[in-house]
Amino acid sequence: MPELGYYPYLRFPVWFSAPSGFSRVIEDLWNRHYPGLYEDPAGRPPSNLDEAFQALLGLLWTEGSNVGHQRCLWAGWAAGKACQATIEGWRAGDPRPQLVQAAVQTFLEYGRIPSTGWRATFPQLVSPPQALHEALDVFWNLARMLDPLEARPAFIEILEDSIEGYGIVPGSQGKRDIFNWFLVEVMPAAWSLRLPDRIYSLKWPWPPPDEHATKT
Repeated sequence: MPELGYYPYLRFPVWFSAPSGFSRVIEDLWNRHYPGLYEDPAGRPPSNLDEAFQALLGLLWTEGSNVGHQRCLWAGWAAGKACQATIEGWRAGDPRPQLVQAAVQTFLEYGRIPSTGWRATFPQLVSPPQALHEALDVFWNLARMLDPLEARPAFIEILEDSIEGYGIVPGSQGKRDIFNWFLVEVMPAAWSLRLPDRIYSLKWPWPPPDEHATKT
């Protein structure tokens, strides 16, 4: 019996031809149980979510490769887009998400890194509630990812804020479903140097309507 969610099955997009090593890693991560995602263990032993995040990074990143850096940026950008509704809900009109996304798009299209004054744009202040703070932190770390030397730790922080944290959806419901979305939508798209077909959003009803509960 599949778990409740918009992504109950391990299915890649029809356009994606997965390398064998890629498929093995994603399938292994999919089949694990993560207490940090508040899911039903269903008899499975617990797995460490931090290790899963490191595995996702390792799948996209190649040391000394511009392509690996770009793949991580595409994945981080997808997570950022998924956090936009959270920011709009508490701070409508905040220009920072668009500024960061424009910088990321410029870098991916032309290889140029725009302004480096991101620390002033994202002062080290807590912006309650938690969901808003973590959603904004995703965009701060997305800006950090423009620097290859900062990209890997920033990518891990994006995963922590958006999947384990409240950046995409506040509360504990749907955490595993967001992780599944990242596995089957974001990772194939990032590998292919593009954004995913669907961006997860807190605007999606939970629990999912019946027509979404058994298909992606």
